Amino acid sequence: TIDLTHPSENKGKLGIKLTNRGGGIGKVVVWINGKEVETDVRGKKIKTNVEELEINYTIQDHPYIKPGELNIIEVKAYNKEEYLVSQGKKIYFLADGIKKEPGLYALVAGSSNYSGDALDLNYAAKDAEDFANALGLVGNKFFGEDKVDIRLLTTEQEEFINWPTKENIERNFKEISTTASPFDVFVVYLSGHGTSYGGSEGDFYYLTSDAASGTLTDPVVREQVAISSEEFIEYFKWVPALKQVMILDACHSGQLAEDLLAKRESRSSAEIRALERMKDRTGMYVLAGSAADAVSYETSIYGQGLLTYSLLLGMKGASLRENKFVDVMQLFQFAADKVPELAKDIGGIQKPEVRVPYGGQSFDIGMVNEEIQNKIKLPSPKPLFLRSSFSDENSFDDHLRLSELLDELFADQQANGGRSQVIFIDAARFTGAYSLKGRYVKQGYDYLVQVRLFKGDDAINKFEVEGSDSSEIAKKIIEKALREIE
Repeated sequence: TIDLTHPSENKGKLGIKLTNRGGGIGKVVVWINGKEVETDVRGKKIKTNVEELEINYTIQDHPYIKPGELNIIEVKAYNKEEYLVSQGKKIYFLADGIKKEPGLYALVAGSSNYSGDALDLNYAAKDAEDFANALGLVGNKFFGEDKVDIRLLTTEQEEFINWPTKENIERNFKEISTTASPFDVFVVYLSGHGTSYGGSEGDFYYLTSDAASGTLTDPVVREQVAISSEEFIEYFKWVPALKQVMILDACHSGQLAEDLLAKRESRSSAEIRALERMKDRTGMYVLAGSAADAVSYETSIYGQGLLTYSLLLGMKGASLRENKFVDVMQLFQFAADKVPELAKDIGGIQKPEVRVPYGGQSFDIGMVNEEIQNKIKLPSPKPLFLRSSFSDENSFDDHLRLSELLDELFADQQANGGRSQVIFIDAARFTGAYSLKGRYVKQGYDYLVQVRLFKGDDAINKFEVEGSDSSEIAKKIIEKALREIE
């Protein structure tokens, strides 16, 4: 059993008296205002078989305590084997001091350029930049510019100190922890690669820009290039802000699926448990995208991740409380409903997960007017192109390598991220996508290429291209194809 002594009667300390009912005394966890302050407050000299245990935990001036307001303090105790936990015992504490005006802190990170080329993505860095810009606009309007601190870490930044490495992410958490107050809002946005490791009892990991592959079997490598959900829990606990939000727009980094229409599991049991732990132990609102692989993560007619696009659409005006406030729960639910709708042509691969802390009440993270709506830019839809297929009319062989050259040109455009004219999908079939097919024959020094432009299974246009150089022929084919679909 748990008996508590109020801090006002114990020199600013919470008195915790535990009585052993036969199962021993395991870890003791304290929450302040719905946020876990420590995993175990028993200290270093732990005795599990004692009849009674008394602990004094300092509450006065604790960073999670809100001055001038009523604070909720809760204690739970586990048995020695830690498979049973008591009901929470609560007290209420009115702290001295003056209530502060809330501010907004945000750490926004996106990795497109990894140490290993196999992990490189097209949109993650730009998505982070677009989200940071939109959050800054709505946050400045709601909190005031002097109350907003948004830190952007992407692989597009010129200075390495602003890249999303593990060291830089951890340092920014620590810096924010020194100035944030319990009245503030703290938003963390991560885009890039995520993966599970450790089987069904394992954890979810966010891969930082230092990662060369998605393999985390080496513990040294895992410690250097990946951040687990357990580590993020500790990072979030550093920051006193009691209104905390995490947006994880990450794809799995496993082998890329060849057939985009195949059925996929949206999220592993380890990931689901990781999300549950994060929201329960930090009092955090969590929105996690669930693209099954890099192909589905990058497949978007908007040249942008679908989760980020949906969030921008919601903040721009599609999901506002009273047509002007950006309410975190309303925005999350809008994005969770919108992404499957936008992704329906790829088998419903992306199914975002929303996690809300028990008893949590939603809150606003921004405000929008017409001027801000005009400043939040949404990309226009772009045509999707599949692999090309060309061959010599007589030999049925593609000795000019036109198929390969066309795919490389499309992929090079794709590498420009949101600035690309088209979206290239390295697949043979995809609903509603364009593809180029054709035959060529040599006529003198030149080749005459008969090109068919398909949309799905239907040939919608045909044209001819001539030339002697394969690379130049490929460029001409793309130029004509793009003019045909304008």
